[in-house]
Amino acid sequence: MPIIKKNQLAPNFILQSTEGEEISLQKLIKADKNVLLIFLRHLG
Repeated sequence: MPIIKKNQLAPNFILQSTEGEEISLQKLIKADKNVLLIFLRHLG
């Protein structure tokens, strides 16, 4: 997996909403939505 650096654009990805709708990062950006990505590292 490539390293994302500060101020670098994140690669596009698609996730499923709780309603079953597919939502992509690109779709949110095109709709002028603010997006906050948080990456958690499992340490167990």
